[in-house]
Amino acid sequence: MLSIFQRLLNRKRNPKDFAYSVFAEFGPKLRIDRDERLKAKFPRASSSDIAEWLRDFDDVEKSVWFAAEAGGSVHNSREELERFLQSRFGWLDGDGLRTAMFRIDYFAWHEGYHESPSTHLKNEEAEQAAS
Repeated sequence: MLSIFQRLLNRKRNPKDFAYSVFAEFGPKLRIDRDERLKAKFPRASSSDIAEWLRDFDDVEKSVWFAAEAGGSVHNSREELERFLQSRFGWLDGDGLRTAMFRIDYFAWHEGYHESPSTHLKNEEAEQAAS
């Protein structure tokens, strides 16, 4: 488990990773538009940076759903899931990666893919390696 100090350093070193965790927040903050949440949390980020992050985060969400449909960590090891995400989004390595991993398992459970996956993560990895 990372110490609070290490997590704060990670956030400063890689704000995009932390920004994904803000983008994907659950709870009452979900009612606030994602771009507004990001602007509030990262006041020094330019509008173009935030727009780019939002596009990238939409791509992360597609990969999160794909991994959830593959059964999450019930049918894949956590290492496989992390490798799957980091091969596409190398900047995911702290709070953002933990958030994406949580969302994969939450969506897999919520939608029932943990019991009956609709796809296979390994097939996607093989296709990506071939291209």
